Amino acid sequence: MKLELFSRIMDQLAPYRDDIAYIVLNGCGEPLLDKKIGDKIALARSRGFAGIQLSTNATELRDAVGEGLLEAGLNRLIISIDGATKETHEAIRKRTNWGEIVDNAERFIARRDAGRYGTEVWIRMIGQPLNDHEWPDYEAYWSSRIDPDRGDRVAYFRAHNWGRESGIEGAAPKEAKITYCEDLWSRVYIHADGAIALCCVDDDGWFEIGNIRDVDAVEMLNSSPVFLRHRSLMASGRTHELDHCRHCVVPLTREQTNYRQGVRAR
Repeated sequence: MKLELFSRIMDQLAPYRDDIAYIVLNGCGEPLLDKKIGDKIALARSRGFAGIQLSTNATELRDAVGEGLLEAGLNRLIISIDGATKETHEAIRKRTNWGEIVDNAERFIARRDAGRYGTEVWIRMIGQPLNDHEWPDYEAYWSSRIDPDRGDRVAYFRAHNWGRESGIEGAAPKEAKITYCEDLWSRVYIHADGAIALCCVDDDGWFEIGNIRDVDAVEMLNSSPVFLRHRSLMASGRTHELDHCRHCVVPLTREQTNYRQGVRAR
C-alpha cells in the first residue's frame, strides 16, 4: 500500500481512534518486505492510535529492520515460529531457515531490552498435527527469553482452513455451529488498493463493498448490505447459507488461542 493511501486511511479512522484497539499492518503477505513499514507505524502513532501491531515470519527481521520497528513505535510484534525444532518448522514453513529466524527473534528481543523500548514481543506457534507434540518444549524455550512484565507472551493459534471446505487436518471441528464472527461485527479489513474486504480470509475481494478512497470504512461496516446480510444470517443460525462462511473455522480457532488471557492493561 502506498504511503499516501495509508495516510488517508489513518486520517479517516482518526475520529474513531478511542474505539480502535489495534491497527494491524499485515494481511496478504510478509509486512517486512514493505520498505515503508516504519513510516506507516510512525504515521499511525502520530494520529494517536494506541495500538499498532504486525505479524512476521521473521525472515526479514534483521538488525536494521528491527531497529526501525522499535524506533517507529511499534506496540506489538508477533513472530511466527512453527516448531521447537528445525525439522518441524521447515516442514511447515517451506523455504525458511529455522536457525536464522530464531536468531533474528532473539536479537530483536535483546535490542528491545537494551533500548528500553515499549514493544511487546509475542512468539506464536500455529498449532497443527505436525507440531502439536512440540508445544511443551516450545513454550519452555521461549518463556525463558521473553518478559511477561513487558506484555510479552508465548502464544498459540490453531491452524484454520481459510474459509475453504478442505484445510489442515485437526484445525478445528467444522460441525461446530457458528453464530458470531468478529470480522463481521467489529473489524475492518482493507486491501493494499484501498478496497474493503469482507474478512481476514477474503484475499480475492469477493464483494464490491467499497473503496476507502470513496467511502467511510466504519460506515460501510455498519451499513453495507453485504455486512448486514452476513450478520443477519449468521446470528440467526443460517451460516450454511453464506457461501464464504459455511465451511470457515476461523471463529473456532479464535476460541482455541491464549491471545486474550491476561492482556496487559494500557
